[in-house]
Amino acid sequence: MNGEDDEIYFIPGRYSGEEIPLDDYVKITNLDRDFVSVVFSKDNILLIKIDDYSDVSQRSSHGLIKLYNDDKDHNDSLYIDFKGTKSLYKKGVDFININLSENYAWNLEGKIK
Repeated sequence: MNGEDDEIYFIPGRYSGEEIPLDDYVKITNLDRDFVSVVFSKDNILLIKIDDYSDVSQRSSHGLIKLYNDDKDHNDSLYIDFKGTKSLYKKGVDFININLSENYAWNLEGKIK
């Protein structure tokens, strides 16, 4: 991932098509960081957590995918434990952290291929 022209799509489920989907996706450009988190809510919604400086396009008429920061205070109260200057996901929160430049992800159990 390099440069301002990179586009990243988050699409729920397995997607093997070459066409950009018409619905249920988040498109991110100008990502300021190489890391993105995805939180799996208890009501089966993907919450995409990115920095505030990226350009984001979202389409999800089924409500399957949302931006974490659109309701940050509420989401933080549900999913984050603040300990001093650190913040960690609460016990039992299902999440994946993704390093986009290195092309790997990890969760509480470790690195995911």
